[in-house]
Amino acid sequence: MSFRYIDHTMNPTPLRNQVGYGPVADIPAHHQAQLHASFGTPAVLNRITQYNQSHLTYVAAAQGGGRPLTIQENDALRRRGQAANASINHVIASGTGQSILNEGALQFHAGVAAMAPPVDRPPPGPLDMLRGLALQAAAVGRQQGYSRAIINERVGEIVPSNPANRRIYGAGQAGVALNPLSARNQALRHTLSAFQGPDAATRFRSYQDVLRMTFDSPGNLRVGDNYGNNLASTGFDMPLNARSQATGRGFRLLQAHRAFAPDRLLTPDRLFTHDASGNRISSSIEGMPRGVAQRRAHSALEPGVDGGEPPRKRAHAITGK
Repeated sequence: MSFRYIDHTMNPTPLRNQVGYGPVADIPAHHQAQLHASFGTPAVLNRITQYNQSHLTYVAAAQGGGRPLTIQENDALRRRGQAANASINHVIASGTGQSILNEGALQFHAGVAAMAPPVDRPPPGPLDMLRGLALQAAAVGRQQGYSRAIINERVGEIVPSNPANRRIYGAGQAGVALNPLSARNQALRHTLSAFQGPDAATRFRSYQDVLRMTFDSPGNLRVGDNYGNNLASTGFDMPLNARSQATGRGFRLLQAHRAFAPDRLLTPDRLFTHDASGNRISSSIEGMPRGVAQRRAHSALEPGVDGGEPPRKRAHAITGK
């Protein structure tokens, strides 16, 4: 199956046709109430947008990391501002990322509950304790798997020196190159605080910090076609190179998504958006002239294309094997 790049020049009429999926998809009402109570706000039940709206932010991040620019990023560079008919596009969709974080919080809480049942029930036995620890470890491990993969794509990024970007990136000292090891450790601290912080305000602040550093950071974002982004954004929106093949970053993030996503997110209708011909739809491409909307890769997901790595066996969230 190949990819089809969608842009507004071939489809001038605005269209919103995304597959419906968001932060609380598949999460029943009583668990949504738990999330609300844990974080002290209904905001975690809705999509939270925290990324920088400046297109030049992602131009700078791409240049710092050595990533070729998309058509829209080249346009933003030429204009020294916002690109036309463009939007900030997630590789791993923001709703998917939040859903994973919400499910992780619920799984972590279930692990805590297994180790500390109500007073009117028998005390936990050894198997209860092990089950509780396994649930907590799996919840943290899944989120940290995403954090590590996305932060690794930020190598070489220079964090612009202004207060807004410190808030958005959560990347420590502004104006210097991001340190991936320090950022990964910081993301882990935020994850643990989001799951077990001392109060709701602390947990929600840490929840936001996790999103800022990962799913809403330049490691998972680029500037793409606005029309295509409104059409194609299920779980994964593969960035393409100028030959319509999946980019190296796209391969790596897709491998991470396949390794750490819950099985319910890896069904064909939730992993990619497809057109009527069965092609996966993409909303961003590198360096291709506008108007060439349907070039297709003959081997878009084969190993080794454009620096991509061969797909590895899917990791297990608990064992890591």
